[in-house]
Amino acid sequence: MKNQNLFRFLILLNSMLLLAMLAGCGAPPATHSITVTTDTPVPVTETPTIEISPTAAWTATATAPSVAASTAAPLPECSIPYFEPVAFLPNRNQLLAKTGGKISILDTDTWAIDRTFEVSAPLDSVVALSPDGQLLAVAQSDQAIQLISVEDEKLINTLSGHTDIITTLKFSPESDRLLSASHDTWVRVWDAAGKLQSEFQPTGADNFPSEVLGLAISPDGTQLATIPLDGPVKLWDVPDFKEIAAVGGSGGYDTSDVGFSKDGKFLAADLATGLWIWDMTDHSMLMNGINSMAFDFSPALDVLAYADIGDSNRIVFYSLAEKGPIFRTEETTDLIWMLLYFPDGDKLISLGDQETRIWDATNGTVLYRGCNAVQ
Repeated sequence: MKNQNLFRFLILLNSMLLLAMLAGCGAPPATHSITVTTDTPVPVTETPTIEISPTAAWTATATAPSVAASTAAPLPECSIPYFEPVAFLPNRNQLLAKTGGKISILDTDTWAIDRTFEVSAPLDSVVALSPDGQLLAVAQSDQAIQLISVEDEKLINTLSGHTDIITTLKFSPESDRLLSASHDTWVRVWDAAGKLQSEFQPTGADNFPSEVLGLAISPDGTQLATIPLDGPVKLWDVPDFKEIAAVGGSGGYDTSDVGFSKDGKFLAADLATGLWIWDMTDHSMLMNGINSMAFDFSPALDVLAYADIGDSNRIVFYSLAEKGPIFRTEETTDLIWMLLYFPDGDKLISLGDQETRIWDATNGTVLYRGCNAVQ
């Protein structure tokens, strides 16, 4: 989880500047004023008007009814531990998560910790779980990567080679390769035993090598998407790493992320200029400029969930087929940094500075809350 305080400050500053720019450019005023204090979902009753250009921010005007606080259901008490989700274990009701600088496996029925790994995991370390649930990769503060067996927690190998902060770890869909990205401008590919297989330098602005701030692998394993420090998001062929296309955007932060939809039809990235979404059939842009730092594609439907910082940190459930919001949650005071769908798509985890929340993904209500010491 790349939740470094410096970059959080820069993101908040960027958010304020973006809103100020929109105001200065004559952004359309909101058509309704909604005052809420709880987490009852707000349905969208009209299709929003979306205006998109490659250089302009995304703007939308949607009509939604006011929700009286007196009629809204109260938030549940903090009934689960605060944790930072990483990934679900396959075919199990278990979640790999970071818990106070440690790595643990949680039971998603009881939210109790099943076991904790005895591995070194700095608070801001990047962690990845292989899709088959067999391998765990943990970035270390010295730029090495520990590759660990999940079953017996034994260290398989220590992967050395990066010379600067590791920003992303991603396993291939077949779990036979680990890809690592770094500020040192390199993406490295390791096999399941930790042996270096290949490496390349994704380019950014003006086709120069750039710090790699985000990395995603397509579901079929044939393409990579990279976010540079400066320059557009790019697609690369696998295994040759030849550039396929520069789809757009203008660089990111250490907190930036990029990901393909479960069927590979769409690509999303949260960048320095907000959330961008592309149609992978022709690399056309669907929308851009949403002030968000967290998204996830539903595994069950053509739906993208994203947290809108500019809309009081509401989570928006967006239909990719209809190209518009389905419904929104109520506003929160918690700045959301990560979203993760449950495997069946019926629930969604959000991670913020103050809370971990479990949401009903069918209607946007809060099911459970885990509050940390900040609250």
